[in-house]
Amino acid sequence: MSYLRGDLAPFFELSAGSLDEALDLPRGGMPEGIRRALERSARRHAAPQAVFENLNLLAQPSTRVIVTGQQPGLLLGPSYALSKAMTAIRLAESLASLGRPVIPVFWVASQDHDRAEVDHAYLLDFDERLHRIGVDLPSEVASGRMPLCGSAVDATLAALREVRAPRPFVREVSNLLEASAAVSRTFADWFVGQMYALVGRLGLVVLDPLDDEIVPHFSEVLVSEIREPCASVAAIRRAAEELRARGFAPQLGRGAQATNLFIEDRSDLPRRVLLRFDGSSFFHDNRFFTEEELCALIRDRPGIITPAAGLRPITQDAVLPNIATVVGPGELRYIAQLRGVYEHHGVAMPLIWPRASVTVLEAPVRRILSRHGLDYRSILSDSEEEFGRVVLRLHGYRSAFDEVGAILEQGFRGLLDQVLGIDPTLVRSVRHAERTHRRVLDHLRAKVIRAAVERDEIMRRQFERLKRHLLPLGYPQERVISPYSFMLKFGASSYLRALEAIDPSGEQVIEF
Repeated sequence: MSYLRGDLAPFFELSAGSLDEALDLPRGGMPEGIRRALERSARRHAAPQAVFENLNLLAQPSTRVIVTGQQPGLLLGPSYALSKAMTAIRLAESLASLGRPVIPVFWVASQDHDRAEVDHAYLLDFDERLHRIGVDLPSEVASGRMPLCGSAVDATLAALREVRAPRPFVREVSNLLEASAAVSRTFADWFVGQMYALVGRLGLVVLDPLDDEIVPHFSEVLVSEIREPCASVAAIRRAAEELRARGFAPQLGRGAQATNLFIEDRSDLPRRVLLRFDGSSFFHDNRFFTEEELCALIRDRPGIITPAAGLRPITQDAVLPNIATVVGPGELRYIAQLRGVYEHHGVAMPLIWPRASVTVLEAPVRRILSRHGLDYRSILSDSEEEFGRVVLRLHGYRSAFDEVGAILEQGFRGLLDQVLGIDPTLVRSVRHAERTHRRVLDHLRAKVIRAAVERDEIMRRQFERLKRHLLPLGYPQERVISPYSFMLKFGASSYLRALEAIDPSGEQVIEF
């Protein structure tokens, strides 16, 4: 990864893996108002004792936190949400052993309003059927503003009953979901309750930034952004240009008149819209605001103005004693554009820690992989190419194509030596001829694979099984399948124990 190699070092304050430097970042303690709000939320959700012990530690000025987060998807969304949480937990454990309290915190992105990202979940059952469970959610409304409707809970529980899995595990998951829903106020709050029920025993503290008692603490950064709305946008654009110059595609774009702020309208379910700035006034749709009007809104109606992606990490790190943020690949790309925004607001940029990537290998998958001498990573990187190699090998064609390829390489190497002695300007023509012959050979190879696949129905079905488990919908398992899929099949405690054993970095495997 480019980040770990140091190719992106100028875009971050701390180099990859520098935990000792992260511990020395200038940070204040956890604001007491936030700590008390977190205690009340944890108590309402009947969080385990380990959570309250960590919240007590957060009263000490020397305590630091490791932060991760995710949008509050249905059934926790894809399984990497729990992988992030476990990475933060394990990383905090390793640092706390050095003598300073370090607490894992999960920031629920309840301010986000991308309904299409959170209104569904996928479960793969014992019949290897992929179930899409969906609920009806309002559009353009922050998930922390969506009241948790009984119909959404009922629809989710009804869908679980259609999944072929051991009935005791289905009841276990259903009871967990019902219990957490019973005390939840919003769709995002339901996510909070589930996280406490599943990993609260490991001391994870879960923070909802739209909690009425927490939102006022972001006012200083938001007011500062309103006073100079163009500064952070300019910093993001400069970083984008620098990334392009180094051959990287920037993740964040900022269109004309865009700011790093959203504002909610006045409807019953407030719609979240981007705030724009024309050089003198702020506006959205047909409404205009002065700088002072917006600052007054932040003071009088906390939470009506929220940060966009280019400002959200700064609001987080301005109020939390954060030393490291656990992120996925997409988040890392956009945070690479934010160093200038951190500097503008005078907030120290934390260490960025890539989350562990976790793949679950069930028994049928392991048997197929073992039978054909495959590594699961080859399926994730290019399943069709790997399929072709196996088919060629099984049917005895691989050695023939390898032999012809070697003959081509040797022949053109000899021809190139001869041409160099006659006319060096002909080298380009020889290279072109070699590429043409290789394309013809590759085309023939693909045709042979297709013909062999049509004759080998068993092999085709085996690879389809691998793809259903490892590449559902064409994406890596952890980006599609809900963690409840594994809890339904193997039990919540078994899955969570296996997840707890992962290392807090790199590619990790769980076997069932």
